[in-house]
Amino acid sequence: MSAARLRNLSVAALLERWIGTGIAQGEALAAGEVGAHNRLARALRAVEQELARRDALDGLLTQLDHVAPQVRLNAARALAARHPAAARRTLAALAAAAIVPQAAAAAMDLWMIDKRDP
Repeated sequence: MSAARLRNLSVAALLERWIGTGIAQGEALAAGEVGAHNRLARALRAVEQELARRDALDGLLTQLDHVAPQVRLNAARALAARHPAAARRTLAALAAAAIVPQAAAAAMDLWMIDKRDP
């Protein structure tokens, strides 16, 4: 969906789209559909950019506890700069849960955060 069309959606609709995209992304990963995952990642970023433009990224905070591991991972990544402690808790929980492939991605994210933050 284009940036212009995203601008026409309410914040609630943007959050719904973001969650649906994250769920679809997790399903694509489980099916080994890397291309679909990557396309969905671009769509996810577009929604995040629109939420940020509206100063509404905090709407993703509740998704740190979503049932879908990919949605939790995406929320932690999107909120890492604004809510580092909450994002770190979610990433650590995902890494410890050993849910493939999100656990590996979460562990890598934690490693990168630790490398960046002395």
